[in-house]
Amino acid sequence: MLLYLHGFRSSPQSMKSRLVQERMRAWGAEKYFACPMLNVSPSQAIAQAEAAIRGARAGGETDIAIVGSSLGGFYARWLAEQHGCRAVLLNPAIHPWTDLEKYLGEQPLYHGGGSVVVRPEHLQELLALRVDAI
Repeated sequence: MLLYLHGFRSSPQSMKSRLVQERMRAWGAEKYFACPMLNVSPSQAIAQAEAAIRGARAGGETDIAIVGSSLGGFYARWLAEQHGCRAVLLNPAIHPWTDLEKYLGEQPLYHGGGSVVVRPEHLQELLALRVDAI
């Protein structure tokens, strides 16, 4: 399975996600592609990704790779360490617990309208996902 994790305020409708999904479809492997709409809460986003990993393993998948873009890259790094998966990081967020301070409050989403509310506790959740060494 290839698990794609989008970035902050992005979605499964991002250009990169769609390109990866289209390539998987062209290879006849679309059923091995997953890209959940990640919650703004980092702990909930991780839970969503872990649910996808558990589901793939329960379905017999043993080879799981994660592609993460921006904040999704930060998550992919943590998940790869926790679950022994390979990961590709596309412009990963390095210190999102400080980078996202300027986005506290309501923020518009890039795709499909709507918004998310970034709370101070989300920054602490990000800090808890820090990986000091790969």
